[in-house]
Amino acid sequence: MDRIEFESMIDLAIEREIEAYLFYTKVAEVTTNKALATIFSELAAEENGHKILLESFKENADLHFEINAPDVDYH
Repeated sequence: MDRIEFESMIDLAIEREIEAYLFYTKVAEVTTNKALATIFSELAAEENGHKILLESFKENADLHFEINAPDVDYH
């Protein structure tokens, strides 16, 4: 995977997190069950946290893009 593919994958993941956030937020707003509203609000917050994490991956792609495997074969 090259850097462009990496960034495209991260962009897609961010879009999905936003969609999930909006869905959970909407359900929390329209439900009349307070317990469900709380649960869906918490789920929305988690999705927002995922989005922030993914954005940090994208902003610091050089830190996350390369994975250096050890030269030693442990098998």
